[in-house]
Amino acid sequence: MSLALLKKELDLASSDLKTTDDTQDKSKQDKPMRAQLGTERHGIKKKMRKMKAKNNKKEGKISFKFSQEHNSKDKDFTGETLKLLAKLDSLATVSSAKIVEHNFARKRQQKDEAAEKKQKAGHDSLLFTDEDIQKMSKEYFLHSKTVNPKYDLWKA
Repeated sequence: MSLALLKKELDLASSDLKTTDDTQDKSKQDKPMRAQLGTERHGIKKKMRKMKAKNNKKEGKISFKFSQEHNSKDKDFTGETLKLLAKLDSLATVSSAKIVEHNFARKRQQKDEAAEKKQKAGHDSLLFTDEDIQKMSKEYFLHSKTVNPKYDLWKA
């Protein structure tokens, strides 16, 4: 429990026992609100708001009300709205193929059609033939000199 709650409960319990200190409490209440705040000039408005809030509270009572039921007499348009939305959906066709294709091209994940045709045609063998090796050596190593190995490891 907080200190403020304990103090409040003690004040309520001891108020029945006290009879002589009532005059001091009345003298505090008789003073105007500005006089109760003191001589400080910083934060007067905030202190006054707090004092007003304390005066409005009822001790020991909780004010609680159930909210009143909201009876709507308006017609329910849910079914009609859903039918209209279904009509709008049937009018438009949505395709995301162009968006997906653009993203693949942007991320360089798009496969070339020419490369796909080569792969389909050349699926028979994974090894290069002698003709393919001679052709590639002429294409890519046109100006290079041929070097004979010192030891012929291939024939051994």
